[in-house]
Amino acid sequence: MTAQILDGRAVAAELLDRVRTEVAELGRKPVLATVLVGDDPASRTYVRMKANRCVKVGMESRRIELGADITTAELVARIRDLSEDPEVDGILLQHPVPDQVDERTAFEAIDPAKDVDGVTRTSFAMMAFGEGGFASATPGGIMALLDAYDIPLSGRRGRPDDHRRPARPDRARGARPRRADVMLALEV
Repeated sequence: MTAQILDGRAVAAELLDRVRTEVAELGRKPVLATVLVGDDPASRTYVRMKANRCVKVGMESRRIELGADITTAELVARIRDLSEDPEVDGILLQHPVPDQVDERTAFEAIDPAKDVDGVTRTSFAMMAFGEGGFASATPGGIMALLDAYDIPLSGRRGRPDDHRRPARPDRARGARPRRADVMLALEV
């Protein structure tokens, strides 16, 4: 088998061009709300990158920054407000959150229709059963890269490396249905 270099930057640029065109055709700016709890430097960088990407494709980025001392109930209330806001199209709760916050409870407060990171149980179930939903960022990006190069998965072996849950990005919104032998490694 010959090695092949996959140019993720080129694929990302093409994807951004497609998204920019789709956003322009909407007639309004979609809104992505990012929720950052605390001041984790890596999380702050990730949220800033998302805001920059929103600008590049013509979307609005609404950044909600909350103190590290927030409670689960306070965070859930803020997320529910965003979920109920008709102007907000997508919500991304940046994790990790501080230790005193129940991250799972906070994720579940996101309306699955606005869960752009695929973190709610409903979103994950929809993706796993091929009924739409957003793919988690890393496995979804990997599948987009493989799709861009028409790399077949049938008969291949692999292992998702996501410590939170097994990945099935092949069943995410817009993904081509494909099969691969996937070994799941779950933390117990």
